[in-house]
Formats: sequence, C-alpha cells, structure tokens
Amino acid sequence: AGGPVVDEARAGAAGGRTPSRIGVAMADTLMWQRQQHPMLQGVYALFLPLLERGIPVSSFVMERAKEAAYMSRFDTIVLSYESFKPLDRAMHTALVDWVKGGGVLLVLGRDGDALDACEDFWWHKNCADSPLAHLLGELQAPGPGKGQWPLGKGWVIRDETSPTRFADPKVAQSTYLELIEQALSKANSAPAPQTGSFCMQRGPFVVAHAETKPLSLKGRLLDIFDPQLTVKEVVELQPGESGLYRDVAPQIEGKRPALLHATHRVMSCQCEGEALSFTLRGPAETPGVARIFIPETNAAQVKATGANGDPVDVTSRAGGDTLLVRFPNAPEGVTVEIE
Repeated sequence: AGGPVVDEARAGAAGGRTPSRIGVAMADTLMWQRQQHPMLQGVYALFLPLLERGIPVSSFVMERAKEAAYMSRFDTIVLSYESFKPLDRAMHTALVDWVKGGGVLLVLGRDGDALDACEDFWWHKNCADSPLAHLLGELQAPGPGKGQWPLGKGWVIRDETSPTRFADPKVAQSTYLELIEQALSKANSAPAPQTGSFCMQRGPFVVAHAETKPLSLKGRLLDIFDPQLTVKEVVELQPGESGLYRDVAPQIEGKRPALLHATHRVMSCQCEGEALSFTLRGPAETPGVARIFIPETNAAQVKATGANGDPVDVTSRAGGDTLLVRFPNAPEGVTVEIE
C-alpha cells in the first residue's frame, strides 16, 4: 500500500514510467513440501536480493490468482515450483490469462522432485510430468531451457537457474537482477530503483529501513518507538537503522483536537468542540502515554478518572501544537478529558 510518505521515498523512477510492481509467487503448499537444508533458501533468495537494494517487491499469493483486481497489482511475477506446488489447474489458467493481458512471468528452476513424481496430483491427470511442465505447456514454451517469448500482449522469460543459488550475492547480481531488469523492460515498467532502503505504508503506519544508503522521510510522522511519541517533520535514517511511524498529517490538517496515538488499547474517543475525551485500557503498573493534537496554543486543562470515577494522577507537557499525556494504566480503563 502506498501514501504520500512512501511515494516520496520511492521518487526518482526514470522516464516517468510506472514504478516496478514485482510479485514473488507463494502458496499455502509451501508449508507442506519437505525442504532441503538450508530451509526455505529458495524462497528467501527471491526476496532478499531485491529488499537489500531497496527494490519494491511483495508476495504474489497463488490462491488469489483468479481475482482480476488482485492480479492487476502486478506487472512482473517471479515463479518457481521448487519450494511449493500449485493446488489446482485453475491457478495456471489465471496466470496464462494475466500474461496474455500484458503481464511478464519470470519462470525459474527445474522440476523432478518427489512431489512432481507423485501420481496422485492433478498434473498427472492432465498428462504432465510436473506442474512446471504443465505451466510451460499452457504458456506455449517453444522448447526446454532458457529463453523469452511473447504470449498475447505479455511475455514469458524462462531460466532454469535454481532460486537457491541466488543466496550467493554474486549469482544474484549477475543472474537474478539481470532477469528482473529484463522482465521490467518487457513490462514497460521503470527500471528497478536500487535505493538501498525500503519504505512501506499500511493505513497510517509507515515502516522504513535504511539498508545500504541513508533514507529521508518528510511529513508529520509520530515515532512509535519513541517513549515520548515525538512527532517529527523530517526523519533521517542511516544505513542499518529502522523505524516505525504513524502518519498523523490527516488528523493535524483537520484542525480539530485529535488523539494521534496511544500506547495501549483505546476503548473510545470523542471530540466535541474544543473538548476531547478518550478511554484507555492497559495492564496495571504500566504507564499510559498519549500524544494529542491541540489546534490552539492556549493552555489545556487535563484530568483523568478511573472506571469507578475516582481521580487518577495525570501529567501533561505541551510541545508545539501537541500535548503529551501520561498516567498510570488500569485494566478497567482510565478516561482522560482535555479541554
């Protein structure tokens, strides 16, 4: 998912083309297949070389292949059946239709393991030695080995290199990243932006990590890992540093008092005029902390009460257009009123 913060972090894609939308195929059957040691190397080796360079990538869930809206998220899909198998033929039908509609499918690895040979599975009933053989047949592969060919409005790129080999940085650089660039070119996507960092946003939450290069984010970002819940306008991360933030710009731009973030479970929150009240539940003998947006610079009156109506000690500290409130938690809940 994207937002203003994420878009700015990813800025700089060449030529104004659509940013790369890469998916690595996964399925629930990944949990069924017996893996050779090191476990799941063929899975991680498809993600980590991209993540380490800051190239946007996400899982492509095979079980959702029949959902057209979901498939439209991807320009390029990377697939290997060395670590999992497709559950039914309909997944292949959907993949082929997606390629014909303009997608680029990068097919890696070989077949021939014990599950491929098991005659109880659907591909043998469809006269194929393996799901890989069935898929390549549906994709109209011109022959064995590596190659590239058009299919409808899209393309298929085939390479027999096992994804497990991409755990070697040299092989990842010389083979895997080269294949990814070829796929993006066929999809008319922007070249993979090797920013050396990555940033993603889910709803208001922003996760950022600087891997090999510094990362700068701008906005109104509340630092969730900061005990003071500080709101920052600029975040600077150096290589090796990570952060978890909440984008609070929408609440601040609303020009009304607002609860920006709290450390524990918010049971209710109301804003009437210049008065804001909320109820927070948390374990006993732990501090409840909340950051509040106050649009006016006038001093705020703060009080807190327990579930039984008794007053609770509360402290507050103003900073700019926000207020930090701290009080002892209670499992039954503490109600804070700010006027």
